[in-house]
Amino acid sequence: MTSPPPSVAPPHRAWLVVIALLAGMVGALAAALIATTLNAETLDIVKWAGGTFVAVTLFVLRIHDEFR
Repeated sequence: MTSPPPSVAPPHRAWLVVIALLAGMVGALAAALIATTLNAETLDIVKWAGGTFVAVTLFVLRIHDEFR
């Protein structure tokens, strides 16, 4: 049995990225809903949702790297 070439990412890493992106999207949606409830302007809603997406996604990836 041969091992895959080193350039191919292991399957669990690909699933981790998908889960991290989904978690980021859920966080961004929650931030957008909260901003909408607070009657924020459109640009503020986009800034809050975008910042939350990046933060949550990087946070999940960082947790994974710490447990390796």
